[in-house]
Amino acid sequence: MTTLNGKLQNRLSDGSWIDCDKRTEEFLNKCEKNDYREYTMDQIIIKLNAGVKIRNDVSDWYSECRIKPVETPAPTLTEWQPDTEDYGY
Repeated sequence: MTTLNGKLQNRLSDGSWIDCDKRTEEFLNKCEKNDYREYTMDQIIIKLNAGVKIRNDVSDWYSECRIKPVETPAPTLTEWQPDTEDYGY
């Protein structure tokens, strides 16, 4: 069986995402049972690792699982310097 490359998250009804942590296997089983595309468990894990969201309940529009996105730090901005006549402005 393939492994997940990150933390599995579940979307709540208010649109926020929470980590599944100890309930990861439970949510993966729900995805296998309830996603309309009828993926196998290996296909689900491959799709999640590729960034695809997978449905885990057929009755709620918000019930999806995903891999937690990697947070990248914002770039450090350098000191701004105005253009001068040397550049023809």
